[in-house]
Amino acid sequence: MRTTFDAVDRSDGTVLGSFPVQGEAEVHAALAWAHEAAGAWAGASVGARCRVLRSWRGELWRSSSRLAELLHRESGLGFDDAMLEVLRTVEHLRWVEGHAGRALATTSVARGLLSPELGSTSAWVPEGVVGVVSSGRPSLYAAASAVACALAAGNTVVLQPGVRVTATLVAYVEAFASAHPDAPAGVLQVLTGDDATAVALAGAPVDRVCFLGAPVAGVRVSTAAARALVPVTVVPVLAPVTLVAPDADLDVAAAAVARLARPGRAGDQDAPPEVFVAPSVLDDFRAALLRVGGEASGRRGAVARALGRRSGPAELASPTGPVRVETAPAFEVLLERLQAHPSAQVAVHSARHGAHLASLLSAAEVTVNLPGASYAGEGGGLPREALGARGYGPFAGETGLRTFARTRTTTRKRRLPVPVAPVEALLATPPGRVATRFALHVRHSLD
Repeated sequence: MRTTFDAVDRSDGTVLGSFPVQGEAEVHAALAWAHEAAGAWAGASVGARCRVLRSWRGELWRSSSRLAELLHRESGLGFDDAMLEVLRTVEHLRWVEGHAGRALATTSVARGLLSPELGSTSAWVPEGVVGVVSSGRPSLYAAASAVACALAAGNTVVLQPGVRVTATLVAYVEAFASAHPDAPAGVLQVLTGDDATAVALAGAPVDRVCFLGAPVAGVRVSTAAARALVPVTVVPVLAPVTLVAPDADLDVAAAAVARLARPGRAGDQDAPPEVFVAPSVLDDFRAALLRVGGEASGRRGAVARALGRRSGPAELASPTGPVRVETAPAFEVLLERLQAHPSAQVAVHSARHGAHLASLLSAAEVTVNLPGASYAGEGGGLPREALGARGYGPFAGETGLRTFARTRTTTRKRRLPVPVAPVEALLATPPGRVATRFALHVRHSLD
């Protein structure tokens, strides 16, 4: 059994760092630190926690060039793509700072007609310790979205990154420690390792597990969590799917597919992007895909240049990776096939019917006529999840903030201007009881 593994540069094999494969002993030690820090972190107000996140955001921005370079080398993403991942991570943190207070606020709950003397409030309280497991497609933004929401909700977090993005997420966690050197050590920690480490974390005394990765690994993590009676949020990483209708702008659709198919972007090589193309435009789409396969993405390069960061030569000629192009005798047959397709993210390209086609699909995230589906939800306000048996539980947006919290209701007796509750006074006399019965009959039986 190996005890360490290396994070390597996918371009030349250079070792970027060596990390231990941590097992059950290290998992339980990390959770002990997390539980120790949980009380103080949960006891802080949402505003205080968001101020901590703001300082962390500043540290991430100051080190964004180094972090993007590390992600570029470790995951194989182009440098401009890696810089966009960092930018989206920083933007999501800013969104959480601005919206966590409202999403997690204590609210008053109106009482019914029979109990006007009672007042109730509903509050969002943290789960406790959250384990975030990120494997599969090398994405900084996905893991960072779950971590930011869990921290803002008042949880301490133990992050277990996948082997293809370990060095990047370790640097991401180290930025939190640099921004808050006096913070308790257990607020945000990282556990390095493989799938066995993830299973050990899911089966340990943790209050919630959030898994982002391959469906097969998600089953193992979910099974371990179920045996330990730990609630789990699962969002499997699946190959992106594109639907190209007969009236689509083929150049835009081909550019979006080529962007998703670049090495490092599509994820594992055995799960290439799938494209469902109407038979009447199949040949034209293939020709458009060949034309744009080696072109640069002007938006990504422009973002990097605007930030004063270099744009590596790899962006000048990004080859297109494998793409599965499927068609059918008729577009209706193609659409029926896609409706039953296990997909989490679908890009629809249709000039006139895009919104209608999107409404027919069961995917959790659908984009319509965008030049690149990876840009959807940059601001952080959209929930990110998968539907049905393929996964459940958002980990971003307002619903994502509440995923990592539990509702707690408090009911108390309020002071009324009269010493007796109105209902009690009404029911104390025969005429009052008759009037109450008639009022309830009108209220409930005559609709």
